[in-house]
Parts: sequence; structure tokens; C-alpha cells
Amino acid sequence: MGETPVPHRLGAFAQAEDRGLAGLSRGARATAALARAAALLAGAALATALPTAAFADDLVLASRPVGECTLSVERSTQEPHVLRVRTFHPEYLDCATDPTALGAVLEQAVASGGKTPVGSVYSAISLGRIVDHPWLSAHLARTAAVDPRWDRRTGRPHRDDINHYVAELLSRPEVTDQLQPALTAAGYRIAHATVEKVLVARPQEIPALGDDPVPGRSHDRDLGRARDRLPFDAVLWFRLQAR
Repeated sequence: MGETPVPHRLGAFAQAEDRGLAGLSRGARATAALARAAALLAGAALATALPTAAFADDLVLASRPVGECTLSVERSTQEPHVLRVRTFHPEYLDCATDPTALGAVLEQAVASGGKTPVGSVYSAISLGRIVDHPWLSAHLARTAAVDPRWDRRTGRPHRDDINHYVAELLSRPEVTDQLQPALTAAGYRIAHATVEKVLVARPQEIPALGDDPVPGRSHDRDLGRARDRLPFDAVLWFRLQAR
């Protein structure tokens, strides 16, 4: 999704975790170190599953500056029915979208009539990694934190498949309604989300949460944080339907 090298982004997780380990026992720190190593490997695998630069034949349909970054929507000749959202920083630093900027660039991209080069309709928006969209990452973690269907100790839903669970959370109106107005005039409706390669982490390891408390804590917060695992990242698509 974004152009950020893997070590730079994952380093943020490691620094956040180091701050959160100070009050733990030696045994707990050792366990946490193993968990962090697994999380770093998983994050690297997820990042390498995504393209790190646009193909030469990709067509930029719309773009706009977001801070020092460029947010763009592109169409690839390999998959002309998919709109791809990308972020880029000239020095390959982290970029982050917000729903207002994302909605504006999507609206511009589909304003020409909402058709692909062969006259068919678009079927999906590829947003890449959720961590490039902190508002989505934070919403996902906070929603799971208070959802009785999510097991915070194991970092998985009690019964559902983890990809299906995360996709269901991100298909809810409180998420899709933030982007739907950008697509309505072009005749599209967000049908649902699909995800793969979900990552989980402790709250203090999730950059989008910052220092804000996680809801649903009724016992010692530090103890809860040491044990909790919440979803915060995945590869995300929004599937579209023509109205």
C-alpha cells in the first residue's frame, strides 16, 4: 500500500512495546520478546505480500497531497476493474490517510463516469494495509476490544474465522458510511469488506491507538495490556456494487 520500508514501520511497533515492558517481570518480558519477534516476522510477511511501487502501466486517476505524502487512486491494466489506493512519501516515511482525504480522492477518481476502459464497472477498491489508514486500524482494535465474540487472550474470535470476523467489523455502516458519499454520484455502493492476512498485537504495540486507553478495561490496565491481543492490520478491499 504505502512506500514505507518494512523495518521503519515495524520499528515503531518495537519502540512502543519497549515502553510497555518496563513494568513487567523478567519472565513476562521474555515471553513478550518472543511474541514481538513473531509479530515482526508476520508484519514483514504481510508487507512483502503487497506491491511496493506502482507498475509502469498503472494509470493515476486522482491524487492529492496529504501532509508530506501523496495519496492517489490508480487503475492497473492487469486488473482494470479494481481501484487501488496508494500513499507515497518522497523519503519513504510513513503515510497516513483520513476518511476526508480518502473520500475526496476516491470521488475524483470515479467522477469521470465510473467506468473502466472496457466499459464495465469497477468491482472493488484495494486499500492495501489497514495500518496505512489509522482511523480504520484504531476502529478495528477498539471494536474488537469490547466485542464478546473476540477472545483478547488468544487474539482470535471465539468461533469465527479471523478474516471473516475482521471483514464483518469493517463492513458495518459506521465504517462504510464514511466513504460511501464519495461513490454515490458515480453510481456505486460499498457492498462489504474482504480481508486477508490479519495481524494482532497488544494495545501498546498498535500505533493508531497512541496513548489512548482501550475501552472495556475494568481491571488493572497494565496487566490487561500485557495479555490482550487485538486485530489492527490486514490487507483490505471494499467490494463495490453498481447502483
